[in-house]
Amino acid sequence: MPKDNLPNLARLIYEAYPDSDLLPIDPQRDCRSLDDLLERVTTQDLGDSLLEFLVTEIVEGGEGTLEGAIRVLTRARKDVDAVLQALFRARFTLPLSPSRPRPGLAPCSSRKMLATPRLLRHDRSCPDHRMGAAYPKESEGWLTSSAS
Repeated sequence: MPKDNLPNLARLIYEAYPDSDLLPIDPQRDCRSLDDLLERVTTQDLGDSLLEFLVTEIVEGGEGTLEGAIRVLTRARKDVDAVLQALFRARFTLPLSPSRPRPGLAPCSSRKMLATPRLLRHDRSCPDHRMGAAYPKESEGWLTSSAS
């Protein structure tokens, strides 16, 4: 594929990143190439370490290519998902303190769940339902919202 047909990954990242227009980045100057964007996010404190992480991973781990970027960010998403799942499990199984366990946080016995974005919530008819109780879907991770 000719170089002219390749997407400008720096510009693509900048435009896709939430609220990037609020960051002290000049897209015309700082997004000309991945190297320019990497220099900007690593040499100046933007106040956004996630963007710095994403750009660094794409440049170093993904060799600055589109396929490499997809590969390293997919791996990072799986890593974040594993940590988030562990946090959700801890939230609903660990006591508040050694002497005072969390009340009413046993897993739902009826297995009636409603799919909502990123989490599964108890069906209101469930006997174990607590308002606001949300449990992660452990089988597929938090990035999916299909009911089991």
